[in-house]
Parts: sequence; C-alpha cells; structure tokens
Amino acid sequence: MANKQTLKNLYSLKSERTTLQLTSEAYEMLEYLTENYEITQKQMFSVILDNDEILSDVIDLIKKEDIQFKAEKLPKTKVMSKGALDKLNLISKEEGIARDSVLEMSLRYYSKIVKKEKESHVKAKKIIEVALEEVLKKDKELSKLLLDGDPILARWSFVIHTIDYLNDAIENEIEDGTPIDPDDFY
Repeated sequence: MANKQTLKNLYSLKSERTTLQLTSEAYEMLEYLTENYEITQKQMFSVILDNDEILSDVIDLIKKEDIQFKAEKLPKTKVMSKGALDKLNLISKEEGIARDSVLEMSLRYYSKIVKKEKESHVKAKKIIEVALEEVLKKDKELSKLLLDGDPILARWSFVIHTIDYLNDAIENEIEDGTPIDPDDFY
C-alpha cells in the first residue's frame, strides 16, 4: 500500500503544460513572486494549491463577491505539477469556478500578503536603525570605559556588526527583493 502512495506522490510531481488565461497584472504578480522568493512558477503554483486555508479564503472571496476579472485575459502556456493541475481542475469542477479565476485571485491574495510583509519590514527597518544608533552610542561609552583587547569589546563588536548586517539585509530585501537569510549573520 505504501508503495502505491509513493508512486502516486512521484507521479503528482510530474510536469504538465497547461494554457492559462490570466490578466497581464496576474502574470506580473506571478513573475514578482517567483523572482522575490527565487522559486519557479511551477513551485509557485504548487504553493498556491497546497495551502487549503488560503484556497478556501480565495474561493469564498470569489463566490461572495461574484468576482469577474474584466481586464483582457492573455493565454499563456505554463508548467505546473500534475498534482497541482489535478487539484486546480478538481476545485474548478467542485466549486463551479473557472480555474483561471482561482489562480488569478490566489495571485492577488499572495501579492497582498507580500506587500503587507514588505510594509512591516520597512517599519522594522526604522526601529532597527534607531536601535543601531543607540548601540553605536553605547559603543563609544564602552570604548572609553574598557581597554583595547578587552573580551567584552570583542563580543560587543559582534553585536554591532550583526545589527548592522541585519539592517543592510532588510534594505536589500526592500530595494531589490533579496530574501533575508535567517541564518546569515555576517
């Protein structure tokens, strides 16, 4: 039984080509998300279709608002996993919603999440900049108090560099979308 499930899982990862009809805005959101998170479009479709909680919200939004995307839709062939495509087709059939509408609204939903995250990172950067200024003031005080070569100063310099490096990482993320590596301290 486990072997059949394993084979089914492998089969679901197989790449499938499908033609989507999304707005140019949705394609731009897809490009933005894949570039910012350094993933493929195939992976992004899997992320969208693997999150049942967000999918449920998206389906509710489409049904509740009776959303119709009036902008011109452009046909483009995209690659997604067989499992993602099967799930998209199943949702479309069960919910009576066009599969392109599910993807369109999902991309908008994820873009809003990313935009909110970016806004919170801008605010966090301001807080960290203030903290860095304070740390640099304390550095001057410690340098006057302690002798050169004191182990406290050596450890303190790590603190300063870590905060400064985090500040730079946040700025790079805000400016050009470079993800912040939580394990990269220098």
